[in-house]
Amino acid sequence: MTGERKQWLDMALNNAELAVQQQAGQKASQTLRLEALRAVLAMPQLKRVECFDISHTMGEATVASCVVYDELSMRNSEYRRYNITGITGGDDFAAMRQALLRRYQKLQQGEGKRPDLILIDVVSVNWG
Repeated sequence: MTGERKQWLDMALNNAELAVQQQAGQKASQTLRLEALRAVLAMPQLKRVECFDISHTMGEATVASCVVYDELSMRNSEYRRYNITGITGGDDFAAMRQALLRRYQKLQQGEGKRPDLILIDVVSVNWG
């Protein structure tokens, strides 16, 4: 093997080792955080968390988002967005109700996994 090829191979191996170490560190950190949350909430079996938030532009184009954390990682493929219709503009509580009903009616019909914990962002700021 030439000197230049060996350098490239050594760099690739070093980068792979660093990536594995970083991934192991992140998993350990996630495990510690999940264990702390389980302890605080007294929910030792906690694995799956669904988080909901409402966003809109000046009360228009309301969208609800659901992000999912399960088995020590974010599950991007399970994220959901709900276009909210038929409510008074800026009514975040009505928007959240619609999103939650839509999500959990599907769960009742057998679609998706049941979360162990649901977090809902209810902060509503009126800048007016």
